[in-house]
Amino acid sequence: MDNIDGLTIKNTMDNSGVEEGMRGFRRQMGVMNSEIKANMSAFGKTEQSAQKYQTRLDGLNNKMKLQRRLYDQAKTDLKNVKDSYEKATGSIKQQGQKVKELANAHKKYDDALRKSNQELKKSDNELQKAKTKQSQLNAEKTKAKLKLDELRNAEQKLRSSGKASTEQIKQASNATKQQREVHRKLIASHKEETANVKKLRQSYALIEEENKKVKASYNQSNNAVKKAEQEHRKLSKTIKDYPKT
Repeated sequence: MDNIDGLTIKNTMDNSGVEEGMRGFRRQMGVMNSEIKANMSAFGKTEQSAQKYQTRLDGLNNKMKLQRRLYDQAKTDLKNVKDSYEKATGSIKQQGQKVKELANAHKKYDDALRKSNQELKKSDNELQKAKTKQSQLNAEKTKAKLKLDELRNAEQKLRSSGKASTEQIKQASNATKQQREVHRKLIASHKEETANVKKLRQSYALIEEENKKVKASYNQSNNAVKKAEQEHRKLSKTIKDYPKT
């Protein structure tokens, strides 16, 4: 007996019991023939007595009864085999329909997994781009800080030298202010991009977790389809090979 996703199928195509019954009847027939010969051997070959004819008639009657039993049993067994064949054929059709239903349902899981994979890939691409931008901004921020430090040092030297003109000090001061503003903006952009990377990481983690669930559902559905197809092939083979048994 096989249980396939809630569908119970009993394979009754085994006709070994029928064959065993036939062999048993043949043995009984052989025994009866031997008994008839043994009973008849008690009479002479030329004897024509009523007892001899009655003994022979009784033996033939018993033989006919046994043959009738053999016929009735064979008829019953044939009907049972036919019923089993029709039941198995019906089970195959039912299982075939089950395969179609599972296959159609599996398409939804297949589409869901494909979309989930696309969404996960898109999220990963956005995260990688943001991380690259974050890294670039960090490098620019570091470079701007070095330049700012150089301008500050240069301005300080001019002020402390006592030889620089007011215009030179003013230009150095303006250059320092401009670089400070550049550095400030890069700090703000880097901070903003860092927050964006954190947000994208969290989003990716959620999408990845959902993707795992979709994959699990897909695999479960795929296994159910494969199992149903396997059972359908097994039942079909039972019907196909039956006449050979």
